[in-house]
Amino acid sequence: MKWLKSRRSKEHAARTLFFKDSKAAFEYACKYIGSSLDNEKPVLGVVLDTKANGEYFVKVANADDPTIPAATGRELLEKGVLDHICVCAKATGQVPPLKRDDLVMCFVPKEFNKLNALGLQVLMVIITAKLKPELNLARGWAVDKS
Repeated sequence: MKWLKSRRSKEHAARTLFFKDSKAAFEYACKYIGSSLDNEKPVLGVVLDTKANGEYFVKVANADDPTIPAATGRELLEKGVLDHICVCAKATGQVPPLKRDDLVMCFVPKEFNKLNALGLQVLMVIITAKLKPELNLARGWAVDKS
């Protein structure tokens, strides 16, 4: 049975992409994984900054701009640079505390999708999980429970 376990772990590793960090994972997702904020679809994001009230600034993955800004969320807000930046990201109860450059899974609630349809910039997302920079091609992103 030991050979069976070994084989399964090798198959798992072969189907899993391990990135050196969150930035590399985010850039990969922007380039190769379709991201849409419609219909509460999950989308990858990266934390840019934390707020005193427990909210976060998050940049969501998109094909137009895969970069992670060096500036903090507050600085971007002051400059008016808000493309794909959510200034009001709230985490659900099971998400551990987050910090800058953490990879997260999030979605836009239906109410805000209506604003998106009108051509308005969506500035709020719900964070459902903190992620590891590991993508299993069959099961998706690995959840970081730390």
